[in-house]
Amino acid sequence: MVEREEKEWTQYLKCDGLPNPTDIKEMNTYMYLWNESLAESTIEDVTNRSQIVLSIRNDFQDMLAYHFDMACYYFLRNMETNMDLVDMKILAYTKRTDNFILCMWAPRKLPDPLLNPQTLMDDLLEDTLQINVKKTSVNQEIVEAEDKLLNEIRKELKKSVPQNEINLRKHTILGGVINFNLYYQPPQPKMLLNKTVVTAIQLPKELIPSPFFLEYIPPPPPEAGVRRLPEEIEADLKKQEFEFDKLVLFTIDLPDTALWFEPPLVCKWDDTANIWSTKHIHDVKYNEDKFTIQFRTGCFGLFGIAVNRYANVPYQTWELRPEPKGTGVIFGITAAVIICEFLIKESHVTLTLLQNGATNALQEFVGIQFKLNELINILQNGGVDVFPSFDVFNYTEGTCEKLWPMEKHLYENMAYVSSIYNFTWSRWNNLAGKRSIVMQMREYQDKRKQLSYSTLLVTPYEASLIDSTEVSQSFNSTKTHKKFCADLFHLVEGVGSINARKKLENINLRTVKTVADILIATRILSLA
Repeated sequence: MVEREEKEWTQYLKCDGLPNPTDIKEMNTYMYLWNESLAESTIEDVTNRSQIVLSIRNDFQDMLAYHFDMACYYFLRNMETNMDLVDMKILAYTKRTDNFILCMWAPRKLPDPLLNPQTLMDDLLEDTLQINVKKTSVNQEIVEAEDKLLNEIRKELKKSVPQNEINLRKHTILGGVINFNLYYQPPQPKMLLNKTVVTAIQLPKELIPSPFFLEYIPPPPPEAGVRRLPEEIEADLKKQEFEFDKLVLFTIDLPDTALWFEPPLVCKWDDTANIWSTKHIHDVKYNEDKFTIQFRTGCFGLFGIAVNRYANVPYQTWELRPEPKGTGVIFGITAAVIICEFLIKESHVTLTLLQNGATNALQEFVGIQFKLNELINILQNGGVDVFPSFDVFNYTEGTCEKLWPMEKHLYENMAYVSSIYNFTWSRWNNLAGKRSIVMQMREYQDKRKQLSYSTLLVTPYEASLIDSTEVSQSFNSTKTHKKFCADLFHLVEGVGSINARKKLENINLRTVKTVADILIATRILSLA
């Protein structure tokens, strides 16, 4: 209730003339008044109004996400009543609408049985003996079954599309959508001899599209082994040029609000199939120096510029370290092309560095604090996508996907000690396989001279410092300590310095949460 009142008070203090997205009466009044002024709208009015509508839409999205979270929270407070029983241990709930499908699963807590301590000890000893005897074979069978299942899931996730269709799992539409249309010219005002201005009224009062479609069929490639005369080649080129001249030629200046790393693709929205397609797009020419793209087409409609969303994957290096003489955490990535650095403090992330871009796009966002989701949207809309989707491994090469439960748990451990320790990449990580993660770590010193890095090896069973360096001739997984440590946090508690363990008592949990979120979003341990 307090948070709701604060939001209403903040909305009241804005005094910007916009309706409250949560108030249906205000929204209806706003839309009615806007519709009444339709006949008097000018280009300037519509342009200004579009900015207002987009602002309200963003407020709607934030409010919708907040209400979804709160509705799920209250729903899950009584899971036994609200959810369906799948089996003795799992509860589930599904809500289907025309716009989304909401699915929730939850473990069902069962009462603990009262056991005879002596019987429990006997069973435990018997089970332990059986496990010790079959340990190797059982583990191997589980690993093989798990790998087989993961490979099958990975194949199912890979989306295959026809030749002319744009795969939106691999590509993204960058720079907005361009609407090219051809219309009949509306009646123009005419001045009579007596200086009376007369305008014919055409009904309905709207722009009427002019039908236009020309299909261009590229000439077939020459047959193999057939030698053609120069005159024949020249005649074919002239015929092709003549057919090209019938098509509409477009030249587009690529938006300077985004960074372009690879030659983009021009595509058109197909209303029938509901896909982005390169069909009817011909003679595409990309000027990398002027950032222009030229193409010919025989139809009008919605056009977009598609780019490879994983142009910056895999990463070259990364580093996570405490902020010198500060309370934040610095996270840097050297991707395939771009170099970016983030400063994380509590619930906010600041982009402090963005280098290697061909233009100054996105530089206006450097040094400004954002929520992580807001910053991700800004960078992705600007062509800098270092926040890959779960199926990135289907469309990239040179990566090594790690076992996700192990990887996610390690990100959370790294975030917890990120204000004390310095982590960075290792050249052995990509060669270590799916069930091993290798990186370098050291305790960060406030003084100018830092300690040397130690090599950290993490598996699903153990975390250990090993006798191997970046300049070693071969990888050596021999431990440099005798203590068994189940994960990174256990390792820091077990072999870390007294000073480091004391600092863990005063860490900022909001910063830990944000660091963990950005590490999970970037997947640095699988992509570098």
